[in-house]
Amino acid sequence: MIAEKSPPVLMTGFMRLSQIIGQDPVTEEEARKNRIRGKGPRRPRRGITPLIPVKKSSWWEGVRAGRYPKPEKLGPRTTVWRVEDILELLADFAPKQAVKEDSDHDSAQVSERAV
Repeated sequence: MIAEKSPPVLMTGFMRLSQIIGQDPVTEEEARKNRIRGKGPRRPRRGITPLIPVKKSSWWEGVRAGRYPKPEKLGPRTTVWRVEDILELLADFAPKQAVKEDSDHDSAQVSERAV
């Protein structure tokens, strides 16, 4: 069985995109089928729980639009984000979520009173 628990986030360093937006697990059976087909992940891997649950195309659009931090290139095929930037993004995102949940809760109470 493939474990789905992610390691804790460090306070400094770099993160790859899969560590930010998550990664689906691949079982041994799926990997075997992918090797035969010639498409998809060819080795089993554990899943990574997303810190920011968006798809890859949405993430890159957000980077272009300035909603998400700019990446750094460590090599021609290695793109990373600073952990500090991701933690700052999460900190900025958390209060907005709390306000939204509070407003949803308040509007539910208002509609209950209206009935």
